[in-house]
Amino acid sequence: MTDLIHRTLKYINASDGRILIFLMLSANYVSPVISANEEAYLQLARQYMDPDWIVGSRSLTVFSGSRYLFQWVVGSWLQWFSFEVTVIVFRLLFSGLFAIVLNRLRITLGLEIFEFLVLIQALYLPQQSIFGGEWIFLGVETKELAYVLVFLALDDLMNDRTGRAIAMTVVATYFHVLV
Repeated sequence: MTDLIHRTLKYINASDGRILIFLMLSANYVSPVISANEEAYLQLARQYMDPDWIVGSRSLTVFSGSRYLFQWVVGSWLQWFSFEVTVIVFRLLFSGLFAIVLNRLRITLGLEIFEFLVLIQALYLPQQSIFGGEWIFLGVETKELAYVLVFLALDDLMNDRTGRAIAMTVVATYFHVLV
């Protein structure tokens, strides 16, 4: 039995971490159920690209500010697809982006993929909204892009690429100042 466990762990640790992290995040977060924040951001994006969607709406025709790129991309998508389809597609996209960045961090920290998956799944994901009701993974919001860049900056910082880390945090701040 221990030989089977050892072989299984060896096989998992030899696998591509990006794929395993992507599968873990997708299994946890990809669904057509839309959160309240997502609904608000999706409405803003749809109205931004199609001002005639809800004519005369004051709450949906606000200055886009740092949401410009998000609203342009997601709003364009929403002209053709429903909110639910949009949420599924963009959650898959964000799962992929996070998988790439988190795998880089995992390698920098010197963790095997199995250790990393257990730590994230068992310790972090269930507790990520313990403070302020906020989360990192995975909503269809502008802050997701900011978090991807912050994780890239963290990896750069841990690998003594300070200039790149600063540049990433500047760009991340453009997407979401509080991140």
